[in-house]
Order: sequence, then structure tokens, then C-alpha cells
Amino acid sequence: MPLPTLIRPARPEDLTEIGHLLALAFDEPVTRWLVPDPARRPVVMPRFFAAVAGDALATGTVDLLCDAHNGYPFAAAVWFDHTRPTGTGLAPGHEPDDERWERIFGAELDRWEIMDGAMARAHHPGPHWYLMCVGVRPQLQGQGLGSRLLTHRHTRLTSDTYLEATTPDSRRLYTRLGYATLGELPLPAGPTMWPMLRPDDVPVEVDVDVDLSLPARRPVPTRVW
Repeated sequence: MPLPTLIRPARPEDLTEIGHLLALAFDEPVTRWLVPDPARRPVVMPRFFAAVAGDALATGTVDLLCDAHNGYPFAAAVWFDHTRPTGTGLAPGHEPDDERWERIFGAELDRWEIMDGAMARAHHPGPHWYLMCVGVRPQLQGQGLGSRLLTHRHTRLTSDTYLEATTPDSRRLYTRLGYATLGELPLPAGPTMWPMLRPDDVPVEVDVDVDLSLPARRPVPTRVW
């Protein structure tokens, strides 16, 4: 039986839980490269993801897929609106000289600056929505929750969407959802990421068990989850 779930926008009081959820979801080569010390990773990464999600609440949106009965979050997707220019001309999440990153990363700040700089240089220049990250709790991965969360947002956007895939598996998932690989983004002596773009005119399917505060932007076939 599918999990009874609903999708809602995140609120500021959700940020700590979102940080922990995404840190668990992203126990993978990129985060291990970013914070090599396994003892520090559970400290650094929740704070990082909570900070990023907080930025998205101000300049984009964060979608939560939750247990329909008790509201417990199973998955989160962090989006930034790049359809309008920013004050610096840089994508939100790539602002220079942000003192928060030094407080969050400490000894790993150099690695974050290398990674963030590489992502900023490769970032798609046209108007789009940027999926900074989407993650599902490890025990629930492989059940289509991430796909459902992304489909929910795809039906509500009117522009291209852009992301960086961080594993071959996530790259395959995004390809199935209509994203095309733009190239490779290797980290020094580390794993490779893949910038990917999804054109606005890719057909989407709408989910039915969702928060309906934002209507789907076009008639689409319905799938029962």
C-alpha cells in the first residue's frame, strides 16, 4: 500500500528538522568529500542544509512530503527562484563572502568554497528555478517519494528547471523526469556532479494527494499514488 502522504510548503519552524532529514538523505560521495571527517559530518551537514533551506524560504520555496496522519516529514525539496536577477547577479546560494559558511564549515570551509565556486561557474545562465537539493529519508528511498515531490513542483512552474545531480542514481532519476545532462562537474580528487536542465515544455503528470494551495498550471493526466 502506498504511504498516505501530503505535500505542503515548509515553514521557518521546520528548518531544524529539514536540516537533519537532508543530512541523512545525502550520506553520499559528495558530502563525504565536502566533510571528510565522519565524526564532524553529522554536525556540519544538518546546519548547512537548514541554512540553505532558510534561504530558499526567502527567495524560493521548500516543499515537504509528510505523513498525512501526523505531519512527520518524509522528504524535502529546496528550490530557488532564478527567474529574476539577484542583486549580485549570482544565483541565491552562491553569494560571496557569506560569514555563515565559515561558522558552519570551520576547517572544511575551503572545500565548500571550491565546490560552491564550481557550481556557480557552471550554473545555467537563463531564467529558471534551481533545485538545490531533494532528499528522502534513507529507510523510505526507492518508493517514488522523491519523484512525487518533484512532479508536484514541476506542475506549478512556468520556466525551465536546473539542478546538479550528485550520484549516478540521482542522475538516472532526473533523466526519467525530463532533465538533460549539460556536462560534468568533477571535484578535485573527488566525485563528479552533473549539471542538468529540464525545459519548461516537458510533459508532466500531476499527483492527487497534495496541498492544493497552488493550482497545477496545465491540464495533465492524473496518477493515483
